[in-house]
Amino acid sequence: YQYQMEAVFRALQIGWSKEKIGSHIIRNNVIHDCGQNGVVGHMGCVFSQITNNHIYNIAVKHEYFGYEIAGIKLHAAIDVEISHNHIHNCTLGTWLAQGTRVSSNLFYANDRVLMVEVTHGPYMVDNNIFGSEYNFDNIAQGGAYVNNLCCGTMRREPVLNRSTPYHFPHTT
Repeated sequence: YQYQMEAVFRALQIGWSKEKIGSHIIRNNVIHDCGQNGVVGHMGCVFSQITNNHIYNIAVKHEYFGYEIAGIKLHAAIDVEISHNHIHNCTLGTWLAQGTRVSSNLFYANDRVLMVEVTHGPYMVDNNIFGSEYNFDNIAQGGAYVNNLCCGTMRREPVLNRSTPYHFPHTT
């Protein structure tokens, strides 16, 4: 937590703002056979779109261990859209912290599909197909899960003793 807070303060000191950082578009790619992550971002991923990608075979050899392993792994995913992706055969499909929208994705054959943590919200998870045995870990506040097809285990764990970086709506 302390590292994350220090990173936010350092970024603000060097000019981290919506006008200068983020707004990346990751679209229509095939991303596969990566040892640790397919798409990864820390604070620089704000206001980005990750759409219509095929992501598979991420971290399946278990060469690395830790909390930074996923098909898509984003910290401070403020106003990020993750939609219309096909994500399968990953150790973890998608791991998010901070507010974002995960919409209309197909997830299957992942060890775990989705984990959201370290966020006070808001974030939205809607119209997805979670076709793995272990669907998601919701270790966050302020999320809405709407119209998803969930074919496996879901876990909700309130973590009220872990502070999250605070950002005003739609800003850094």
